[in-house]
Amino acid sequence: MLKTTAGFPMMHVPFNGSSPSLTALMGGQVQLAVDTVVASTPLIKSGKIKAIAALSPQRLALLPNVPTVAESGYPGFDMGSWFAFVGPAGLPAPVQKKLEKALAETLASTEFKKKMVDIGLTPLGGNGDALRARIERELPLMRAVAARADIRVD
Repeated sequence: MLKTTAGFPMMHVPFNGSSPSLTALMGGQVQLAVDTVVASTPLIKSGKIKAIAALSPQRLALLPNVPTVAESGYPGFDMGSWFAFVGPAGLPAPVQKKLEKALAETLASTEFKKKMVDIGLTPLGGNGDALRARIERELPLMRAVAARADIRVD
């Protein structure tokens, strides 16, 4: 997305996870890496790598001095990662509602929120309908990015 949005001349180098990617960055085999805040923050705080920009729409609580890509000259840029609780397609509605309620209670907990922020995550909450709407909104955008970048599944 950075390549197509900002016109950065870069090549995607696939790695099998954060450890090899960040090791290659520290070793000078690659000049840039896009990785999770959870994996990269210890290396950023130790000075082994430098944070350039956050891909999320807001600055990260764990790295408040790191600007976002949007703040760095690309308004509207949002490639922040997110996680969701999902269940099987045939999950009965009463079970889904019970799970949504339990998750909402957990997400409302100050202790849980603090633990999430401490590892670099921002708990947002929501329900199945909100998740479905987000996926329906983001999927066409990601398909367009893949088409512009000529990304194909082999």
